[in-house]
Amino acid sequence: MGRPGAPTANLARLIRAFPRLDVGVLGDLMVDVYVEGVTRRLAREAPVPTVDIELRHDEPGGAANAAANVGALGASVTLLGVLGDDPDGDALREALRRDAVGDGLVVRQIGRRTLVKQRVVAQGQLLLRLDHGDTTPVGAEAERTLLEGLERVHARADALIVSDYGYGTITPAVLERLAALQRRAPKVLVVDAKDGLRYTSIGVTAVKPNYEQAVRWLGLTPLRGERRIAQLDRRGPDLLTLTGAELVAVTLDSDGALLFEPDTPPYRTFARPERQSRSTGAGDTFAAALTLALAGGAQ
Repeated sequence: MGRPGAPTANLARLIRAFPRLDVGVLGDLMVDVYVEGVTRRLAREAPVPTVDIELRHDEPGGAANAAANVGALGASVTLLGVLGDDPDGDALREALRRDAVGDGLVVRQIGRRTLVKQRVVAQGQLLLRLDHGDTTPVGAEAERTLLEGLERVHARADALIVSDYGYGTITPAVLERLAALQRRAPKVLVVDAKDGLRYTSIGVTAVKPNYEQAVRWLGLTPLRGERRIAQLDRRGPDLLTLTGAELVAVTLDSDGALLFEPDTPPYRTFARPERQSRSTGAGDTFAAALTLALAGGAQ
């Protein structure tokens, strides 16, 4: 399966090209919060652990995480999205500044609650996740400002990433504007979306679904383990047709990924599993690296 040696042949050249690239990242912004502590007893109210909190970490999540990864890989990055006028929005801005990601084109919508995914960890073990924030479409004024920013970023960027969790940032108007911009001046465009079929006619270079998304788009029954590889091995042409993309990269968590291109055997990459309670956002990292490789000239 695949092309032996192809992914590594020009790796050094690609990495050297990263600092010369300018990437725009558009999508749903959120804060990944990790509350860490120790548990030594059960609560009196119910048989659940009581966690004595010691630390809290706020990390960029969603599209903000993709942008942080682009910056960490050495490229210039501009982030586009909407957050709320609340303390969680302040926490996200602070996390972006810490990661040297500019937030000048991030829109602050009055009355909107910033998306938060808060994880409680005790002795390295994830106990639960609490999600809160608005997932309705962004307001009309925020949308207009976002569209203006998209015009500016698309004009100068070498590549764009769309990180669409279905949380209200990528409205029909945003999709329509992105399609018009791609028709006018096509750029490398990588889409990481819960519903990648929204982008079929947008002019997408690559789509990066996870396994669950890919089988849902194909109408298949989810499987487990290595059976997933055989299930998808011959479905590359279907995924390419459904998404309208030039490349589809299906991520398979600990089993790596499958890459599909027209008239080419599928190529599988492998992962080295790690036990880690803070290993969220792997898809954002994959999308960032894939985008930079494609913009840098990967074949």
